Amino acid sequence: DEFGVIYSPLDNSLRLYRFSLAGSTLLDRTIGNPASAYYEPSLCWDGANYAIASSTITQAEFMTVDEAGDPVVPPTGLPGIPFGGRTAAFRIRCTAAGYSIFGLVLTPSVPGSSLYYTGVHLWTLSAAGVVQSHVDLNLQLAPISYVGTAGVGTEKEYYDVAIAGNR
Repeated sequence: DEFGVIYSPLDNSLRLYRFSLAGSTLLDRTIGNPASAYYEPSLCWDGANYAIASSTITQAEFMTVDEAGDPVVPPTGLPGIPFGGRTAAFRIRCTAAGYSIFGLVLTPSVPGSSLYYTGVHLWTLSAAGVVQSHVDLNLQLAPISYVGTAGVGTEKEYYDVAIAGNR
């Protein structure tokens, strides 16, 4: 009878909205760590809470919040990001065992470069938000350049994921 929306506005905060099916606003709240700059978040409903995965540009972050936006699992950094790397384009899916998070991990082509090699990374988390595993899926995408604004935002067009049954 309602739906949730996660949004990162231009001020780089993280906003959780809940709307009725008729479109009336039920919740409009800033969540997450106020010191973090959020980018390209993703949201799923696990039946009790909203699970959120997001980039903070250089880190992957996971959290869960209840329907009021109060933290259940506070913002937690995910492992596997190389030094000098970036993250983007997260997709979180709720599973029977917890959560699967897919995200782009960008590795500088050489230290200090604005050209990044881009691959899809997978994290699996328990229902309590504990990382069970993480792995680079060896799905290499076109390199991304952050020179000026030419490449910013284009990575979100590269992939999507779906859970197939109980697998």
